[in-house]
Amino acid sequence: MGTHGHVTLQRTHLMLTQEQYTLLKAEAEVAGLSVGELVRRALDRVYRPRARLRVRGWEISFAVWRRPDAAVVARRLQERARPRMITAPPPRRDSRHRRASP
Repeated sequence: MGTHGHVTLQRTHLMLTQEQYTLLKAEAEVAGLSVGELVRRALDRVYRPRARLRVRGWEISFAVWRRPDAAVVARRLQERARPRMITAPPPRRDSRHRRASP
């Protein structure tokens, strides 16, 4: 057993497909969280949707959208920070500069 803040954690074994494991590892890296934390959050969200912590206060928005999770926000920030490859368009072939055929 371990602890997570003030909560005691129970160790368990989970079998995943290679695709599921790869996805979890990638999301964990992007979000800066452990795979275990992602699994715990997914379990809480699916099986205990009303038990999530709610913060009192106001939020004012000027648009309507679904609230992304931390992994989506981190991925968007990484995409913005990634240098983009800008390539020049191919040169235009202008008929005025073409040589006459002999």
